[in-house]
Amino acid sequence: GRFVDVILFFTSILFIPLFFFFMLQKSESINLLILSVVPPIIREDVAHFLHIFHDTMSTWVAGQGTVIILLSILYLTGLSLIGIPYAVTLGVVTGLLYIIPVAGPLIGLCLSSITTIASSGIQSLAMVEVLILYIAIQTLESMILSPYLIGNKLGLDLPSSLLVILIGGGLMGGLGVLIAIPTASLLKKLAIYIQRKQSEAWICD
Repeated sequence: GRFVDVILFFTSILFIPLFFFFMLQKSESINLLILSVVPPIIREDVAHFLHIFHDTMSTWVAGQGTVIILLSILYLTGLSLIGIPYAVTLGVVTGLLYIIPVAGPLIGLCLSSITTIASSGIQSLAMVEVLILYIAIQTLESMILSPYLIGNKLGLDLPSSLLVILIGGGLMGGLGVLIAIPTASLLKKLAIYIQRKQSEAWICD
C-alpha cells in the first residue's frame, strides 16, 4: 500500500507542470469565465491577478522545459563520453525525471548505475565516473540552471531562489521544492501590486 502511495505521489508531481501547461492554453476562456462571476467592484483587481498568475506560470513552465532539455543534453553527453551503454536513453530519461524533485535524479542515477554494473562490473572506474557525473550535473542544476533560468525570469535572484527552495522543501517536501519558486514569485508580485494600490489610494485621499 505504501509503495502504491509513493508511486501515486510522484505521478501527481509529474503531472503538475503538464496541468499548468494545458490550463494556460485555455487561459483566455478561463479568465473570461472567472471575470463574468466576480462583482464589478473587484473585477479590475481580479483581472490583474489573473494576468500575474498567467505570466508567472507560463514563465515557470517554459523554464522547466528549458532545464529539462539542458539536463538531458548534459547527461547523455557525459554518459556517452564515459562509454555507458544506452547513454542517450539514460540521459534523456534522467533529464525528464528532473521534474520529480530530489527523487528524480536519484532514480536516474540508479538506472545508470545498474546499466554500468551490468556492463562493466561494480568495481570498474566507470561506476565512479558515473557517480561524479551525476553529482556535478545535479550541483550545476541546483546552483545555476534552475535559479538562473527560472528564478531570475520570475523576479527572484539566486540567494532568494535558493532560500525559497529550502523553505518549500522543509514545509512540503518534494512538492514544496517543485512549486517554491513560482509561489514566491507570485506572492512577491501580488505584494508589489497591493503596495502600489495602497499608495494610489493614499495619494487620492
